[in-house]
Amino acid sequence: MSIVSPATKQRFDYLDSVRGLSALNLITWHFIAAFIGSDPHGLTTKSPLHIFWYGEADVMLFFIHSGFILAYSYTGINKPLTVASYIQFLIERIFRIYPLFLFILFISFILKNTIFPLTAGIFTNQHLQSYWSRSYDIVTVLKEAILVIPIPKEGSARLIPQDWTLTIELVIGALIPLLAFFLRKNKWIFWVVVFMLILLFRLTFTFEFACGVFLFYHWQIIKSMWLKMNMGIKIMTCILAICLFFCFFHFSSLINYSLVLFRPGIDRLIVVSGCCLVFCIVISSSTAQKILSLPLFARIGRICYSIYLVHMVLLIIFGDYFMILLHNWVKIARFNYSLIFFIVFMAVTILISSVTYWLIEKPFNVAGKKISRSVVARLTYIKRIFHSWIQECF
Repeated sequence: MSIVSPATKQRFDYLDSVRGLSALNLITWHFIAAFIGSDPHGLTTKSPLHIFWYGEADVMLFFIHSGFILAYSYTGINKPLTVASYIQFLIERIFRIYPLFLFILFISFILKNTIFPLTAGIFTNQHLQSYWSRSYDIVTVLKEAILVIPIPKEGSARLIPQDWTLTIELVIGALIPLLAFFLRKNKWIFWVVVFMLILLFRLTFTFEFACGVFLFYHWQIIKSMWLKMNMGIKIMTCILAICLFFCFFHFSSLINYSLVLFRPGIDRLIVVSGCCLVFCIVISSSTAQKILSLPLFARIGRICYSIYLVHMVLLIIFGDYFMILLHNWVKIARFNYSLIFFIVFMAVTILISSVTYWLIEKPFNVAGKKISRSVVARLTYIKRIFHSWIQECF
């Protein structure tokens, strides 16, 4: 079992890129769902082009990625499971997720109660129009700000409808050090704990996080196996990964269960298997790593959390408004309006996300690391004083 030591801990641009490209894939799906719709019998679901907006598989890949990276980050902090290292881990997670989320949440609250709606929703469908359709007061916003408990539960009732994934990141992410501890002890105990969390506490996405943790602790074994493969087997592995990732191009619904290939549970295992296989290729293939380490991909990867939070606000407020402006300015085919807006939407999302990353996300990440180290140092000092006092007394 391979564990990365703190001395060799580094940032992997290609892993950032995986998350960044998945985020772009996901917001492409949100855009299509808002303006074109997801007809089970239409091109948005049946077309092979769906591989560029299969958002549900991207969510699975997000969680596997988080399990891998959090296991790596925690091991880089301190290998043993101690109270101090766990507190440090939790503080850094809080500063990683909450500051930007709270900023976007309260900006959304202000926009909802001032300029929204800009239009009557002429070009958007009912899916997008269901968001921000009710009134929001400060109490409702404070409830949503808790995040650990989804209040209200319905995504369409929240100001940031996609924040349910952040709840999962917080709750299951907090369990990663514990899962890593059990995996270091015994892999069978590890999987028993994982399935107990799923069956007893209904933490269904624990499985994806656990897969990420498992891949991290077997990283070197996976890489060694890949290097021993000949080119033909590598190509076949890549094809299999794609087929599994996209559920044999059926694009089953994993979250709403509106479209299935075999059964929802089986379809989910197929896609998770594909996600894991894709991840194995990424962490093993030098060719894939070189492509994913290109500066543009790496930069998008760095700001992917900002992209994820910003894009829905832009869609909800300005989506229909911008489409109306386009129709008033130029006369072209309806599809071209959507294509032009999609390009502008992507560019503006990336631009604003870059600003929020540098002004909010990155500074708070740095502050979280400093504060966590300071808290751990103080706890260590208090512990040392307490032990000295006990020795003097007895």
